[in-house]
Amino acid sequence: MKTDPEDGKSYSLASLREKYKGRFSKSEIDSYWKSSCEMVEARTDPEDGKSYTLAEMQEKYRKTYSPKAVSEYFKSECTLAPKSFKPPSRKSKGASQGWPEGYPLPLIPPASLKSIEEVAEHSRRSQVRKEQKSSQIRSKWSSLSYEVSAKPQEKTEKKQSKRWARAQGA
Repeated sequence: MKTDPEDGKSYSLASLREKYKGRFSKSEIDSYWKSSCEMVEARTDPEDGKSYTLAEMQEKYRKTYSPKAVSEYFKSECTLAPKSFKPPSRKSKGASQGWPEGYPLPLIPPASLKSIEEVAEHSRRSQVRKEQKSSQIRSKWSSLSYEVSAKPQEKTEKKQSKRWARAQGA
């Protein structure tokens, strides 16, 4: 399990792939998982003996203590949880905590993938510009080749008409 810095929630690699499916490729998500997501650290609260992640502990004590105080307590007083500990999944919640109900969540990519999207968008715009420019050049060349091929014919017709006129007049 790792924490997605975008929303602060814990995900397995499979659930993170599902979350960003359709917006990013599998390799982009895997790269994001390796570079940006942090391992979930669970610690045992000496007060009740249960294991919590920092986010869960802050949720537990949010009405009593400040987030900074809970974070300090988590790091100094709580002991590391056994490796068999698995934080509960939070798939059942539709909206993120603190977000007004009835409003859709924003579709903003994680910060590390944002630059990838900018590069992809730039590439798409560049391809469109290249296609437009090549079609303009093709249309100019086709009209230019017609004009070029038409001009020599006009000259030969004029030469022939002058010769015909000389032959008729002589």
